Amino acid sequence: MELGARAAEQFARTVEPSARDAESGARTAELFAPNAELGARTAELFAPNAELGAPTAELFAPNAELGA
Repeated sequence: MELGARAAEQFARTVEPSARDAESGARTAELFAPNAELGARTAELFAPNAELGAPTAELFAPNAELGA
């Protein structure tokens, strides 16, 4: 019986840190959620730059030809 009690105690000590890790992970995810929102908004703000990039590349293509 004593062996079973010690095993149960050891198991409890093993589970406790895992529970703390899970709690810590949840708090970390909560802290970083605003970053994901900001990332999406930033991508939205810079989308017009991508559209402008193609015509700009076309405008500068003759320079590349002249450089060669």
